[in-house]
Amino acid sequence: SCTALIRKAFSEGVHRIFAECDPCNGASWRLLESLGFAREAHFKQNVFFWKDDNNNPIWKDTLVYSLRRTAE
Repeated sequence: SCTALIRKAFSEGVHRIFAECDPCNGASWRLLESLGFAREAHFKQNVFFWKDDNNNPIWKDTLVYSLRRTAE
């Protein structure tokens, strides 16, 4: 599970985990928020994966989330 993977990473000394997702993918950012990740940024038109019929990039936004290990 995601929670087990997060616990394992933090137990091995990882201080911070970050994730990026498409703002249009509500399932992704809702999952991150349910796991305790905090939204840190919303980058506008910063990445493209596809091009249109004229070979121009189709720019997409990106949300950035992070989760930091808490003091024990």
